[in-house]
Amino acid sequence: MTPFQALYGRTPPAIMHYSTGTSPVHEVDKALETRDNILKQLKSHLQAAINRMKQIADSKRREVVYQEGDFVLLKLQPYRQHTAYKRAHHKLASKYFGPYRVKEKIASVAYKLELPEGARIHPVFHVSMLKKFVGEDTSVGFDLPPTNDEGEVRQAFLDLEGGHGFLVPNEVYEALIKVRFSLDLLLFIQSVRAYIRIRMEGSGWMVL
Repeated sequence: MTPFQALYGRTPPAIMHYSTGTSPVHEVDKALETRDNILKQLKSHLQAAINRMKQIADSKRREVVYQEGDFVLLKLQPYRQHTAYKRAHHKLASKYFGPYRVKEKIASVAYKLELPEGARIHPVFHVSMLKKFVGEDTSVGFDLPPTNDEGEVRQAFLDLEGGHGFLVPNEVYEALIKVRFSLDLLLFIQSVRAYIRIRMEGSGWMVL
């Protein structure tokens, strides 16, 4: 479907090529010749723009091939890791999960991964979301973020005792407090003390 069809609901009218000298009227003949020349220039400029954009895009790409049995890291966007604590700079949060084993090569740019049991996301990913894992330890360092029945990532939070749960969209009010808690979600971090912006509910849950 072309953009014209999507906008108007019908196929665009065909523009027939004009043969010089077909019309006996000189002004009509010149106007149709001018129209054909303009159309040729437009097609040439559009094709040049397409080639230029493709050249720029391809210059930033590289061909990556994974074999069955390789271990890769999985990049999930736009997920940001709120399970530990609210970061001032989300770019510093972990973006890769895994490593996971490549189970099958679906196409030249699509791979099926062996995800943990209970994962609610589709196991086939584009090659741009994968990164080759380098190392000997293939144990999963970061679990997949929890998802709901629709496959959407749920925002996680902790309570004052360190228990885990998931936020229900029922905001009451916001507060600013100072807390100390231990987390096993971040590697090599035993405890964190920070000012955290939280939303409180009647049960005392803290949104991080």
